[in-house]
Order: sequence, then C-alpha cells, then structure tokens
Amino acid sequence: MRASFVALALVFAVCIVSKSSKADVGPDCNGLSFDGTPGGLQIPGCPDRRDRLEYGLPYIGHDEPTVIFYSNEPHSASNLQWEIVLPKEDPAPAIQSFQNFTTFWFGMPLCDPNSAPFGACAPASDDNDPTAAGAAFLELQFYPPGKDRTIDVFSCSAVEWCAAVNTFSINRNGTEPFNNAFVQVDGVPIAYPGPSQGHPFAAVTPNDKTLLMGQGDRIRITLRETPHGLLVVIEDLTTRQDGFMVLSAANGFETVDGNGSATPFGFHPLFDTATPEHVAHAFAILGLSFAMELGHNEQLDGDGDDGGCSQGPVVPACYGQDKDYDGTSYAHDWPTNRNPNSVKIQSVNGGGIGPLSVSKNGTRYDRPYDRIRFETTANIGNPDCLTNPACDVRVPFPPMVFYPSYALVKPDEDHADDEDDHVRHDHRQGEICSLVFGDFADSDNVDSLGGGSQYGEPDIPHNREQLVSEIQANPCIPDIDRKQSRRW
Repeated sequence: MRASFVALALVFAVCIVSKSSKADVGPDCNGLSFDGTPGGLQIPGCPDRRDRLEYGLPYIGHDEPTVIFYSNEPHSASNLQWEIVLPKEDPAPAIQSFQNFTTFWFGMPLCDPNSAPFGACAPASDDNDPTAAGAAFLELQFYPPGKDRTIDVFSCSAVEWCAAVNTFSINRNGTEPFNNAFVQVDGVPIAYPGPSQGHPFAAVTPNDKTLLMGQGDRIRITLRETPHGLLVVIEDLTTRQDGFMVLSAANGFETVDGNGSATPFGFHPLFDTATPEHVAHAFAILGLSFAMELGHNEQLDGDGDDGGCSQGPVVPACYGQDKDYDGTSYAHDWPTNRNPNSVKIQSVNGGGIGPLSVSKNGTRYDRPYDRIRFETTANIGNPDCLTNPACDVRVPFPPMVFYPSYALVKPDEDHADDEDDHVRHDHRQGEICSLVFGDFADSDNVDSLGGGSQYGEPDIPHNREQLVSEIQANPCIPDIDRKQSRRW
C-alpha cells in the first residue's frame, strides 16, 4: 500500500501507532479519537498512515496526483535527468501556487533494509525482490514562494523557489522515520538531516547557501547513483546556478532499526530499471514518479479545519489539512488553457515529456521512458471505502467542486508564453510538448488526457483508497537526436 506524506515543512512531529493493540492507538493526527469522534490532540505535520485500513484512521487531508514513468533501459531507475519549467505567480489577489499545492516532488524507490517489508536489499539492483526488499522512498520536493516563515509551514522566499531531499521509511514499530536536507549550492546540509537529532528548526531554515530558483526558470534535475549514496543535482538553466546533495552517511543521513536506534546510512536507488515490476512494495505501485501534493490550504472560514492561519507575505491563508475538500485545491482556481502558469514537465532533449536515463556507455542522457500511468488518493473521501471492498468513488466527489489533472500542451503561436518554448527547443528533434497540471480542457493545442477520468479505477487489489490507471504509452515520447544529446 502506498504511503502518503506531507511536505518537509510540515513534518516536525511523527504520529506513532503501535501494531500491538488498537487500544494503544489513541488520537490520530487529525485531532480525532480512534473511533473518528472529535477530542483528540491535533499533531501538526503528522504524516499520513500507510495502514489506515488496518487501524480505521480517517483521512489526514491531502492528495498526491501522480504520474509514473516506466522504462526497460538499464539505469532508468538509478541514473536519469528531468527537466521542468517552474510556474510564474500572477499578482495577488490571484490564487498563488502555494494555495493549491504545498509542494510537487520527484520520487524514486530507495534501498533501506530497516524499512518495510524489511528484507535485505542491494544498491541499484534488479535482483531485489519488490515484495521482500526493504524500501524507503525519495521525494525531491520543490516549495513554492509566498508562505509565512513559521514553525509549521514556510516558503524559502516570498518570490523564489527552493527544494529539499526527503527520504521516508516505514519502521517495524509503526513510526515513519525520515531524513531531510535542503539542496545547497555547496552540498553541505544546513543541520543534521537524520531523525536522531529530532529535526531541529535549523534543519528546515534556509541559509545563504540554499539554492533559490526564480519563477519561470528552466530547471534540470539529475538523480544518479554513486558509491556513497544517491546524488541529487539541481541546475537552474536560467540563472546558471546549481546545487546538490548526496544522500550519504557522511552527510548525516540515517536508517532506523526496529528498536528505534539510528545509524549513519547512505541511501541508494532500490532498482536499476524503472519497469512496472520494480516498485517499492511498501509504497504499492509507486516507482519513478512525479507528484503534486494538494489539500494543504484553506480559507479562514471557521469550519473546523482552519489550521496554521496567518496573513502571509502575499495573501492570507490557512495551511492545515483540507479534510472537507473546500479549499482552493478542489476548486477551479488552477492554471487553465488561458492561464498556463503551471509547472511544465518536458525533457532534457527530444521535445517530448518525461525523464531521460543515461546511455549504455554512460556519457549521455538520451533514453526516453515509453510508458506512463496515473494514480491519486481519492476514495478516502468516502468513509464507506474503509470497509467496503466494492467502493467505487471517482473524482470529483462532493463536496469537491473540481479535481485537477494532468494535460499535454503543444506550442500555440497565439500565446507569447509558448514562444519561449520555440526558442529554447529549436535545436531539438521530434514533437514539442509539455506535461502540465491544472484545469485544462481539450483544444487545438491541449490534450486533457481525459481530465479526472485519467486516474482510472480503484486499485482494490492493493489499496481501494487509490485510483490507478492502466499503463499506457507516453503520449509525447522524446525523439532523441543522439548526436545532440547532452553529455554528463
């Protein structure tokens, strides 16, 4: 079953659930008692439980619509590059990115023998058994600008983006230990990233070495296996600045055993190839992926789930979890065909969408991912889905007004914003397109990919709380001119 987690800025406390007895569970992270009635202590930033079905815990209040990319090419799960364009914010009072999503992230299964299902694992190896190998999960999270600097939630800047590496594991005692570190221009963590130090506020307070990125900047991301641990590199191709972080023991990353003891540990990719079979068992079908994390914003409407409210440097907002689905995440407040200020997922070469993995000789990134699949958390909006195997809820469901989805956008000569794409891609081969996220309808240059129906059917064999699509062809696969592909 997939685990779903809040953003780095929200995970200052961990909600611990013992598997020994339901009587030991106590209040859940929403401030609800075990039976779902009010009265429990609300714990800021508590991660979603992966085993809500087992314990009957209510939904924490955020969704993660995800697109997963598949490839049979060697090293497609251990050495690859993404390229994106960051959103641009419209002036307030227009809805800001942080009001719709608290982060978007790039995911990868990682090897951690102390994480469920607790089997031995070898770094970046397809010999690992997906049903037995211990699996953690990487979320390389990007944080939008404009939020307050508070203990619960933050942006690094009122106008600029930043990013952090996060590793999440599932421990034998029911905790979810995590490591976190900002991507720094010098590669040195601000504070100890491992869980043994309790994640002091200093660890999530950016400093003058934290990589900051501008709105609308073109960003290249490299995820590459090294002997010391996964190397994460972010290059801002617009400003020519870059930052990096190695998930190594030397940098303070840790694994936590069943007794709660943390030891220095280097996190490596779990698999070498990104096939549908090579997914982290504890995270259901989640593999090499991109996700939007929704449902962490509320207007101050006095309805009981207003949490972490402040005036903010840009607009007033409440940053708690949107348990009643009435915030901007579930309204028509997203980028549209006429307002294309969405994140754009493209490729480092070839004009199509998705990551490119390293070539067979290891000198270039020129191997596209030919298949994709969509999924999202959704059925948890209906309490019957906790116990009803036939639960068949689709998005949007009441009280949602709208549920955002992915779309494929091709350049439109009538939009100045697209002209930049022509300039930047004039050396590339193949069809030019971008994968975007929001409220996009079919038009001459937009394929909505089915809108909300793209998320498919309830994934009853693994997790009826999930909607999951069939595996399908990449709708705009990069067509690589290997003579022009970028060298590493």
